[in-house]
Amino acid sequence: MAPSTALPTIPADTASLIAATARDQENDLAEQLIGRAAAAHRSADHLDGADAAYLLGERNAYAEAAGLALSHGVESLTYAIANRITDDLTDGLRDPDQLVQRASRLPRTEAAEATSNRLEWIGPLAFTRRYAGEGVDEDFGTGWGSRHDQRITHRHQLGCDDGLLYAYDPTWREYAVLGEHVSLREVRDAYAHALGTNPHVPVGAFASQVTHASDPSLNARPAEVEL
Repeated sequence: MAPSTALPTIPADTASLIAATARDQENDLAEQLIGRAAAAHRSADHLDGADAAYLLGERNAYAEAAGLALSHGVESLTYAIANRITDDLTDGLRDPDQLVQRASRLPRTEAAEATSNRLEWIGPLAFTRRYAGEGVDEDFGTGWGSRHDQRITHRHQLGCDDGLLYAYDPTWREYAVLGEHVSLREVRDAYAHALGTNPHVPVGAFASQVTHASDPSLNARPAEVEL
């Protein structure tokens, strides 16, 4: 009789212990890398020119390495985590535990949305720097997402249909741009539809229902703006 070549079965409790140990090692590695990213960022605050640029590049490399450790190599999620770390540091967050918590939370609870919708969540200062400008904000509910607390807003010049569609997450004080040239009429239509079907869908899913305006002539087309 030929000897059996079957591999031994690992007991379920042993497999769980191995998986938990691997996660702990990944979190420990990510914590060290985030700590080094924070240290590089602090050092860059006291320098300028090429020296500061070098340290910020070092910070970004550590943040990306931490993202790689936490995302298990999922590219889009790796960069989402790295961006969260660098944005948090830029926005003035310095508490090491909070930096690690926010970075490690992304793959646990928002991996699917970050991967499927490719949303970039950024802090208040980063959002203001990129999208500051006068305009009228029209809100479309504050109960979106799994926690029923995210807000969707359309920002446009008075009398224009084309504008910026963005979401705000009050728990993490972060913004996500859903589209830079979006028709106000289309947003209103999608909002009315969502109210009758599911008013708590992820903000990315809502955005997918909205037709993004690409015709610059939309700026000259007046809309019935409700102040």
